[in-house]
Amino acid sequence: MDKNLITKTETIKLLEISAKSFNSLSIEPAMKKKNPHNKSLPMYLYDEAMILNLCGSKEILKYKKRKIQPKNYPEIFEKKYPNHKSALPIVCDCLFNLNRYAKYENCSKNNKNEIYSLKNELIEYLYENGYCNAVTEHIKEVSEKECFNCGGYGCDRCDYTGIYREGFKIIYYLFKFLINDIIYSWHQPAKSITFNIDLSNIEEQSMPTIDKKEVLLSKTKMKEAKELINWFLYKEI
Repeated sequence: MDKNLITKTETIKLLEISAKSFNSLSIEPAMKKKNPHNKSLPMYLYDEAMILNLCGSKEILKYKKRKIQPKNYPEIFEKKYPNHKSALPIVCDCLFNLNRYAKYENCSKNNKNEIYSLKNELIEYLYENGYCNAVTEHIKEVSEKECFNCGGYGCDRCDYTGIYREGFKIIYYLFKFLINDIIYSWHQPAKSITFNIDLSNIEEQSMPTIDKKEVLLSKTKMKEAKELINWFLYKEI
């Protein structure tokens, strides 16, 4: 290829505009050649020096792709919530919705882990700062699993017990927090709790069925919701 000639793809990349914008400019190619990749369409080559001269022109700037600057969430939250704790009701609303979304199948594993990590930290903050007004212990019974190899009749794989996995129990704690006359309730597996809980008056109950519920938060706002919770916890530290 000639030293000072570039393809249409390279030209568009150099100008930092879309293919549609480039086509509307009617820039004349310096050469037309046979296309080695598609014989039915010619290959257009453009003068690189001429394209470089166009880069800063008003004509090109009209079409130039705007680079979206990432939001400075800490700065946004500092302005919106000059009193740090005034953000707490919104923070709890955010976790309320994110916790619901984490139960949806389309919530990725990484997203779910991030949400539950924030949930763990916020629950600890709320409990240790006196917002908790009740804790209930819920027991989830997980049934044994029949051996899939023998159908429960017994084989080498299950040591002739017919059982692939024994039944077991999972302990959850249901925390209820009172924030501005609104009660927020969240379950937390006992094994995930890293802070001390007063277990003296906890009532034990069977784990209720938890269904997926509507998420009252748009997907575009979920990132902001996670950023707000993280900011709130960081600011408190």
